[in-house]
Amino acid sequence: MCSAQTAPDDQLCSDYHEFEYPEAKGELKRRHALTEVEWKLVEQHQIRIGISELALICSWGETEVNRTVTAHIIHKQYVYGGGSYVYVENGRVVSAQDAR
Repeated sequence: MCSAQTAPDDQLCSDYHEFEYPEAKGELKRRHALTEVEWKLVEQHQIRIGISELALICSWGETEVNRTVTAHIIHKQYVYGGGSYVYVENGRVVSAQDAR
């Protein structure tokens, strides 16, 4: 983990998810990187349509990402274990798929 003050937001989220570093959470809160609603979801390891990509990383962690770039949209598919996929467009979660 790098210094919390100099680390980018996505690295802080990854560190918080994986190790629950209080310094990472504190710095993200200082930066107002996530909304209060997103923090409540993150603390329960949940996601919801409309949350930021950053909140997804804080909640579920980093994983393999497939990326498609078009003229107007950056579309990402986050591939999680157990057949779960989360789709992000322009930095917001737009859909999710699981194996149920």
